[in-house]
Amino acid sequence: MDNPVETEFIYSSGIDNTGDLKGTLTDLEKDALGESVNISMGSATKALSTILNMKVMITIPEVEITQSKDFEYKNMFPAIGVTIRYIDGLSGLNFFVLKQTDVKKIVNIMMGMPDSDDDSKLNELYISGISEVMNQMMGASSTSLATFFNRKINISTPDCIEIKENDNAHEVLGLQGNIIVIKLNLMIGTIINSQIISIMPVEFAKELAENLINEQLSNQDAQQSPPPPKPPQTRIAENSQNSKKMRSGRMEVNNNNTDKENVNVMQPDFTNFDEESNTNVQAGSNLDLIMDVPIDVVVQIGKIMKPVKDIVKLTQGSIIELDKQAGSPVDVMVNGELIARGDVVVIDDNFGVRITEIVKKNSVRY
Repeated sequence: MDNPVETEFIYSSGIDNTGDLKGTLTDLEKDALGESVNISMGSATKALSTILNMKVMITIPEVEITQSKDFEYKNMFPAIGVTIRYIDGLSGLNFFVLKQTDVKKIVNIMMGMPDSDDDSKLNELYISGISEVMNQMMGASSTSLATFFNRKINISTPDCIEIKENDNAHEVLGLQGNIIVIKLNLMIGTIINSQIISIMPVEFAKELAENLINEQLSNQDAQQSPPPPKPPQTRIAENSQNSKKMRSGRMEVNNNNTDKENVNVMQPDFTNFDEESNTNVQAGSNLDLIMDVPIDVVVQIGKIMKPVKDIVKLTQGSIIELDKQAGSPVDVMVNGELIARGDVVVIDDNFGVRITEIVKKNSVRY
């Protein structure tokens, strides 16, 4: 990816509580939820820009609370639903609804394939592609939240399903009661100008908000708390007369080299390094304890790096050219470390390696 990418995330609306749903979230929780969405989707936007190497902009024009049985996916069909479950650090799920046409365009850009405008159903390639895109986006999102909340946050592998035209939230997700609906405008370069819908249970939204509020209060307390008192400095009382005598005594010694003092000179006691130590014997005994530990030995004939678009084109009979010429020695790896090189031989019906070179650590070439 040679060109820098541009990303933008805009949070431009509060939460609209209407009718019987009023009071589900406090005003403080509304603001905190908006900030949490800002943190998470900002990182997700950057991740998508990096994947596609294009300018990506996501805005939030509308965030609302509604009954799951009343919410329908208008203007999104045919659609794909992607479920992200939080398994560590947070407890809940985030459900995304994307248009199938947008899914095809995103995966085609990622794979370097030509755009397809047909209305056919998504095949396994597109399902796997959008799953990986959402995994990268929400992985970046959870990393940002983990940094802000100062805790480990992990997500599950995304689950993709096809959404039928008459489906609604409580049928697809099994949710009852109130849900948070976030409508995100998605713009990718000049190719996509569309919408993504994010749905989460109110309980999970409150958990996000409360975590952010607690973290902000903790930071405020840390800033307002007074610094710890400095430890008292220990002063050594000196007798001025004795100090003067000591100083004058030193002066007399320095100025009168002819004066002799009785000095008790002791012979230094040095360790005799010529005596044999038991250290080597003990080290040898300890080394015997690990002699039977199994380690992996792998023989590598070569390697090469390829872009994802070339990997997905591999089929039975495809040929991959490696970085070594025929007849070149193979690498002998032990637990992932190169230790030797050699020639391939055949022993009965098995392959083997005849070691021709032991590689020193400071001469390893990768």
